[in-house]
Amino acid sequence: RQIDTDGTSADEQLPDMMEAALQLHPVLPFEQILSSELSLNAFMAHLIKEFSIESLLSLIEFCQFRNYGMESFHIEAASLAQIEIDWPVHAKLPLSDIVHANAQSEIADEFASYKHKAHALYVKYIVKDADFEINISYRLKQKLHRLMDDYDVW
Repeated sequence: RQIDTDGTSADEQLPDMMEAALQLHPVLPFEQILSSELSLNAFMAHLIKEFSIESLLSLIEFCQFRNYGMESFHIEAASLAQIEIDWPVHAKLPLSDIVHANAQSEIADEFASYKHKAHALYVKYIVKDADFEINISYRLKQKLHRLMDDYDVW
């Protein structure tokens, strides 16, 4: 258990953080929760307490991955009109090691690098018994498994 400088634990600070966020905005759209540091911290603390932090971590990494792809391949947001989700993620969040690390410098082709990052996110969040496995429908999990399980074929 981590103790802050004022002698309180993170569990003890959670009600105060959530109360402060709720006083500012009693009902927040999800987009605003993600874009406000205070509400995002309160939401993260809540998910940690509920043992569901993988949901938010995956969303953050998937959003960063989408943005990375749009920048890498010069895709305008307007051309993705069929994708209605455009959640702004708070700027102070750390960058995903998978998405932003240049550790894959041996992959010269931008598309191959993008494929590698997509597969790494798949392994981290989708594969059965992954450390951060997210709860998605069986049908979607099977579809992703058929598409991405064999890295060389995919």
